[in-house]
Amino acid sequence: MMRLSGILAGMALVLGLAACKEDRIRTMSLGLGGYAEAPVLVIAFEAGGIRDPLLPEVVDSGGDTFPRSFRSKSLEPPTGDPFLVRTTWIDIATGQAWEAEVKVDQDALTVEDGIAWVTAIFGPGARLVIGSDPTPVSTTVQTIDVARTCGTRRPDLDRDLGSEVDAIPFLREALASAKPEIASTTCTDGAVE
Repeated sequence: MMRLSGILAGMALVLGLAACKEDRIRTMSLGLGGYAEAPVLVIAFEAGGIRDPLLPEVVDSGGDTFPRSFRSKSLEPPTGDPFLVRTTWIDIATGQAWEAEVKVDQDALTVEDGIAWVTAIFGPGARLVIGSDPTPVSTTVQTIDVARTCGTRRPDLDRDLGSEVDAIPFLREALASAKPEIASTTCTDGAVE
């Protein structure tokens, strides 16, 4: 009898841990970050089948500060483990379009109170980093990169954004701070060279 209760307790623990993993993430806080000298216009973003409905969006800050995104949105949790992040963006300085996809393990994400922190950081040269930074509990800031990749060109989506400054919020300011020489940096395996 003692052995049977031990086996049942072990099974309950395993089932409980499996249920905890599924219920661990109740929502996703999605942030988009970038750099003032290499701003981008994000035109599509999807994480684990969940699309960002508030696009296009100029992304020109946060990449080199904390938090690494200017603002974040609360979305449904991603599905799948690992889940796929897919995004398409236009480099504002050059008008060149890029796309990337990268797998992200849910276990690698920072989860606080059921919220998974996911930040896509668009870097120079078509670099994409997925971060999941915890909320600081002191003056020490911790940044966690969970995935990185380089974008691939999408010349069919290239466009000169200079004529759209009145149609897209914050585009005029982003164009003024963009530096084409920084945007032309080469990305290799997610690291800028």
